[in-house]
Amino acid sequence: METRKLDEEDLYIRRRTEITGPKTTYHSIILSLLTEPCFRAWTEQLCYILKSPVNDFLLVALRKVQCKSLLGTVGWFFNLQSSIESFEIRMKEISEEDIKQALDRLRTTKKVVLNIHSVDGFQHRNNTMFNTDRVVVRKAKWITIDNLLDMKNCLAITLLEPSFTDVVVNSFIHKWVDGHFPHLEYFCFEIKKEESNEFHTTRVLKGIEYEFEENVIRIYKKGEKGLNLIIGTNKGWHIRSKSGLKASILTLEIEGICTFVLFVWTEESIIVTGENELFE
Repeated sequence: METRKLDEEDLYIRRRTEITGPKTTYHSIILSLLTEPCFRAWTEQLCYILKSPVNDFLLVALRKVQCKSLLGTVGWFFNLQSSIESFEIRMKEISEEDIKQALDRLRTTKKVVLNIHSVDGFQHRNNTMFNTDRVVVRKAKWITIDNLLDMKNCLAITLLEPSFTDVVVNSFIHKWVDGHFPHLEYFCFEIKKEESNEFHTTRVLKGIEYEFEENVIRIYKKGEKGLNLIIGTNKGWHIRSKSGLKASILTLEIEGICTFVLFVWTEESIIVTGENELFE
């Protein structure tokens, strides 16, 4: 931890250097930043000195800060570099127009995490914001079936508090069966228990061939391509895509939160049963 000055302002910086083989990774966390121009200047200087782009960007504004706008910060960053591996936004107070224009500027290759408080009725769609490996959206009531279809290149999708109906989920599964999500390995959404009463398995799986299985413990482990999942279950609905991929659907309830999970059994997965046999 160290303190530096930039334009007469104090910067509280925590640094860590990680060396893995020929690769050196610099981790810089800037704390108690007072103004947005100060932050921008500091970031630009670091990129110039290290001759390296930014790989991960976390934009947090959960307390009173002098940030002109989400759009201004996102626009500045993607003028600095055209894309980034991971970009996360956590903001409470933000205008609807700022959200839309900022989402239009997002260009990520590995992960986008959105935690923004949108107004009721807010919707937005474009062809680029979800063109990445992994998507996490908290406060996801604004996510529609069209937004889901735009996630066709994703490996993993996690949505918290969406406003889905069983008809929407059924449409999503049909699209997976038809091959619309060729790279998908994990899809999960969480809703409150009282909202789960609208979901019925017969409607979620309407028109889809499936096998129901229970009383067999299956463990799914996945650690490739940024995913780190371990799922144990004693039942599930098994489905297949038209290309032959097999997936399992689970519904779980923990402490008043109902979770819907679809995971695809891939060659890279470690899959065992209670007898330590591979899942066929």
